[in-house]
Amino acid sequence: MKPNWKAVKKRSTAYFTALAQKQNNQLFDRLVNSEPFALRPGLRVSTLLAMFIATLVHLVSILLVVGALYIVVHHYSEIFWIAIALFLLLLAWVLRPRFGKIPKEYLTKAQAPTLYWLANTIADTLKTSRVERIMLDFSVYNAAFIRAGLPSQRILLLGKPLWDTLSTEEQIALIAHEFAHSLHNDSFRHQYIFSAVHALMMWFSLLRPATLFPRGMGIFVTPILLVYFMVSHTARLSARALLLLMWHTSRRAEYLADYRAATIAGTKATMYLIGKLYYGSSFEMLTKTTQYNTTSERIRRFEQLRTRINTLDLNALEEINNPSEEEIARLDLSHPPLGYRMRLLKSHPITDPKIVVTPAQVAQIADEVNKADKQRKRLLSVYDADFTWSR
Repeated sequence: MKPNWKAVKKRSTAYFTALAQKQNNQLFDRLVNSEPFALRPGLRVSTLLAMFIATLVHLVSILLVVGALYIVVHHYSEIFWIAIALFLLLLAWVLRPRFGKIPKEYLTKAQAPTLYWLANTIADTLKTSRVERIMLDFSVYNAAFIRAGLPSQRILLLGKPLWDTLSTEEQIALIAHEFAHSLHNDSFRHQYIFSAVHALMMWFSLLRPATLFPRGMGIFVTPILLVYFMVSHTARLSARALLLLMWHTSRRAEYLADYRAATIAGTKATMYLIGKLYYGSSFEMLTKTTQYNTTSERIRRFEQLRTRINTLDLNALEEINNPSEEEIARLDLSHPPLGYRMRLLKSHPITDPKIVVTPAQVAQIADEVNKADKQRKRLLSVYDADFTWSR
């Protein structure tokens, strides 16, 4: 008899989705009726509990290494124990924390001095650390602040397809939004916790039995498989619990990053940025469906999408509060619904931006980015030699 994994997955997904929506409503109602200081970060019970569980998971990997070293020291002459030690080291390597790789190709300060100046000015205004590297990604319609490598380096990733659709004010809001995540250590916390989630899911994959009653092996094997089943699903439920704890913190962090961006670029520019980010899923879908089309057809399809983005109706997008099942596939549960983010910004409006760039600086940044576009070594699927989104 095989467990019905599809039914279990469907029920658990429905439960956590409904729970996330409920938390969305409660968090939004609390923040929209609060003063802006309520958006400031702070230690939350859910965050502390998630960090504690993640630490316990990472300690397992450390204990595996310690156990392997103990075996090597005390049983170095016995092949059987050495094999056990090697297995433990291999297991520890598979379950190790992930720190990410530092990208080899990025914009240097010599290539983009004005863009680095803008990023550093925004970082200084927010009173957070400056980035060591700025990376242009020609294949994603998004942006991110990440930490990678040992020692950790701060990296600002800008998706050029998104960057090309934004006005100067919206570009400033985008950088400020990502720096706000740096200010509140969101990237470190997420990396640490999601690395633990990865380790728990590895335990689940390694230990989960295909069946509890294998043919030809007798019923005596079933109790052992039942133990494997219970341990594997305990790991899976622990991973789910970590995600559940982080969902609330992640959504609050997005609200806070939106508000911080508005303090730098103004509420209007930040709202238009969020509205344009909504089309990321449309961009990804178009990338997949047109990869075998002719260049002219791809240009036509992408220009149609760009027209939709540049003529977006914020009032219509604001009404997207409770997504359907189909839309949930396009909505990361770690992010609040689009309409909630816009309404929260409108509840705490900021008219005057803190940072304004001159037309000469705007032209310099555009020139630096376009030169990097032309110098890239290989063209990704969205771009052809004679096709790029230009402003």
